[in-house]
Amino acid sequence: MGITVEELLAGPRGRLLCLQLALAWEEADARAEEERRRFATPGTPSLLPSTLNGDSSAGCGRVRDGQLPLAQAAWDADLALDPDPRGAAYETAPLEGAPGTNPSGSDDSPGHRAPTRELAGSSAEQRADAAARACARVLPRTPDPGTLLWALSDTAGAARGWQAPTGIDVLLAQPALVSALRPVAQAVTNSPAVDWWSRDMDPQDQWIELQESDGSAWSWRLRGNIRTVWDEWAQHRAEEEAEGFSSTWWTSPITFGQDSPPITHGTLPSAACDASGAPAERPHGDAELAAAGTPTGFLIQEDSGPVGPLMQAGRLLPQAAPRVLEIDSEAAWVSACTAFPLDVSRSYGPQARLALYLVDEPRATTWVIPDWGKAAREYDAVHLTVGAYLACATRPIEVPGHGFSAITGWDPDETYWLGFPPEQEPPSEANGRLRTWSEAGGDEWRDITRGPTGASR
Repeated sequence: MGITVEELLAGPRGRLLCLQLALAWEEADARAEEERRRFATPGTPSLLPSTLNGDSSAGCGRVRDGQLPLAQAAWDADLALDPDPRGAAYETAPLEGAPGTNPSGSDDSPGHRAPTRELAGSSAEQRADAAARACARVLPRTPDPGTLLWALSDTAGAARGWQAPTGIDVLLAQPALVSALRPVAQAVTNSPAVDWWSRDMDPQDQWIELQESDGSAWSWRLRGNIRTVWDEWAQHRAEEEAEGFSSTWWTSPITFGQDSPPITHGTLPSAACDASGAPAERPHGDAELAAAGTPTGFLIQEDSGPVGPLMQAGRLLPQAAPRVLEIDSEAAWVSACTAFPLDVSRSYGPQARLALYLVDEPRATTWVIPDWGKAAREYDAVHLTVGAYLACATRPIEVPGHGFSAITGWDPDETYWLGFPPEQEPPSEANGRLRTWSEAGGDEWRDITRGPTGASR
């Protein structure tokens, strides 16, 4: 079953993805309107920043003098509602790669203006109302797969779990804007390009991504004592609890040292990779899109930064079918916390709680995450679907009888192995399980593997 409208709008990440799409459509409409004007009046100069191509279809959003009302409202709100007074020192745009903004940071383009004065001192509700009115003027449509993939990449990349919520996060929590984004969410959930968001982990299509190496980096992943790994993990947690705070408060099964089990991702299906509607340019030039068959970890990452220009991925091939704990919904995460509870109430300092979006949840006094060491006795791996990430990541999740939890530190479609999957041999180009990709321009990765890619398993 795919993600529902309610699930998508319940999650901070899901709401941000919907806003990204609405912004993309707003600029696409502005470009279409500008083209109509230029056709009617030859020689008219372009008024919009060239940051987004957008979907090919044109909507009916009203744009005057190149202004983008929704982008302007988001920009204003991000500056005005940021609860962290340091935020302005770190952010240069309301959204990473936000359509309608000038990546150079200058405000000489009509699509990227200084914050408006009309709403100075306005409340979050008033700013949400303004953004909702602008959003209502954007005509929803079936999103192009490339635009969806771009929005998913930028949504995950914008996650900063250790920092306070941004002004955009505050804006997206307001009911008026959530309601205005409902038609966008409906268009997303109706698209066949998101079917893969609910897929289970495929043991035959799991890839470990690394910067290009000589191949030696893959051998260590096949050795180690798993009980030692989880004993060290438990000891680290105990030390944090004794100190009364946590510097590593992620809820993913992060382990330490070279004997950690691998982390893998699946590959992108062809239905997700039509890049015809994706932005031609994005700030900083990172988070490039990918062609079908590219591991998702190349471009869909939390807190992403530049990767490449060459990346390697080795296909992990277990000899036996692994026992996989699928986190495909809030209920699945709650079940994992209930079955393997680990109280980490004293491991989370105030800043971590703020960063977990729990500042507005007064009941969140007790904290629980899955005890991955105990889970490892029953499961070989744990997988988080894209849909569950969008619906659940970076928000409070109530676990009856145990307090609250949250999903942080995960990438969409990521699999953490809780044990060492036995293999016949390490990945290599000779056996067709070690492949190399290169950035191939503006919108995809290209497989440039030198050895055979179709070798038998």
